[in-house]
Order: sequence, then structure tokens, then C-alpha cells
Amino acid sequence: MGGIFFIIQIAGIVQFESANIIISRNFGPVHVTDYNIVYKYFGVLNMAFMIFITPFWSASTEAFINGDIKWIRNSIKNYNLLNVFFIMAGVIMLIFSKSVYTLWLGEGMVDISFELSLCGFLYFCTMMFASKYVSFLNGISALRIQFWSSIISPFLFIGLVYLFINYYNMGVYSLFLASIIANFNGFIVAPLQYYMIVVWNKKGIWIK
Repeated sequence: MGGIFFIIQIAGIVQFESANIIISRNFGPVHVTDYNIVYKYFGVLNMAFMIFITPFWSASTEAFINGDIKWIRNSIKNYNLLNVFFIMAGVIMLIFSKSVYTLWLGEGMVDISFELSLCGFLYFCTMMFASKYVSFLNGISALRIQFWSSIISPFLFIGLVYLFINYYNMGVYSLFLASIIANFNGFIVAPLQYYMIVVWNKKGIWIK
């Protein structure tokens, strides 16, 4: 079990670190700074959301063992409502992002495009949406699908970035778009797996 978690974490680290290398080689070191500023700025949303979601991991384990499916469903519903609040906060952050960057770093220090900020915001929205489903699945040790998805994800990310940059001439923001798609487990597979287990009471591969 520990080995599976380790590989999943390594896959995420490889994806993040390769992003900086790709940006430096294709756009220059200055744009690495732009990317990381946006990542840290909107990453505050995800950090704050994780404060609320962290207890759900262990609590969902106990609830699932005790067959308290109603509690699990209500918790997911409440976290979805919390997602809406954080998205609204993120929209405000996006609107005032230029001003915040200037206050943060000083006048004329960076010139971050709206597209980069928008894609960073969308990336962390998907991360927050995914986190509650992934936490539940981690809590009940249903890791097999997530494991294989994490193996595929870095290769898909690199392939998409290559396609976006070299064939569609997209900018640095394309790395956020590639990250969103490459993390398909979080916003597509994990919610589906949750519904299969909790709503439709399926077993087999879904529970492994």
C-alpha cells in the first residue's frame, strides 16, 4: 500500500518538475517565474481547501467500514458546496490578479498574461473538485485505478504539451491545460469510481 502511494506521489512530482524544464527550454527562464507565480497565487485556494478536506480521508474510512453511506454522500455534497465558495473566491482573485502581482512583486517586475492566470485558476478548480473524491478513495484503499492513471498521467502531460506548443503554437498557459487533461483521474475517473461504489454499490475493480 505504501509503495502505491509513493509511486502516485512520484508521478505528480515528475509532472510538476518537468513543467519548469519544458517552459525554460521553449519560452525562456523568465516565463518559468511567471508560471510559478501563478501557480503559487492560485495554489493558495487549493491549500486552504485542503485544510477542510484533510479530515475526510480518515473519517471516510471509518464511515465506510461502518456502512454509513449516508454520511459519506452528505459529506461529498457539503464539499461540493464548499467548492462553489472557493471558486467564487478564485474568480475574485482572477479579476484582481494583475493588481496583486504588482503589489506582490513591484511595478514592472512581471508581465503575466490573463490567459496564464485564467488557466492557472481553472487548474486549481479541477484540483479542488477532484480532491474530495480522491480522499474518499484513498480512505477506503481503492487505489488500483488511481495507480494506473498516475502511471499514464506524466506521459500524457508531456505528449499534450509537445502537441500544444509545437503544433498549435500555444503559450505557457498550455502547460496548465495539459495538466488539467493529464489529471483525468481526479475529475473524471475518481468521481465515476465514487458513484460506482457509493451510489450504485458496485464492487470488483471499483473497490480495489
